[in-house]
Amino acid sequence: MKATVSRLVLPLAAAGMLVSGCAAVPPGEETVKRHAIDHEYVNAVEKSARGMPVKIYWVNPPTKPVEQSTSVKFNVDLPQD
Repeated sequence: MKATVSRLVLPLAAAGMLVSGCAAVPPGEETVKRHAIDHEYVNAVEKSARGMPVKIYWVNPPTKPVEQSTSVKFNVDLPQD
């Protein structure tokens, strides 16, 4: 009896958690935060490395957030069955 109840309750609980996670963001009202490469920091690191026998390769260059955040509005057209 316990095994039957747990087989029913666990999938229902998992489905409830998945559905509630999708409801957290209001549709079409997402805020996009822009990032740009921090050229001041890149130049400072490269300038300090010029006197050393090293070569710098930026795999993930340092970024900093851009001051203005933009609000993006979009509509998703779902196919009608």
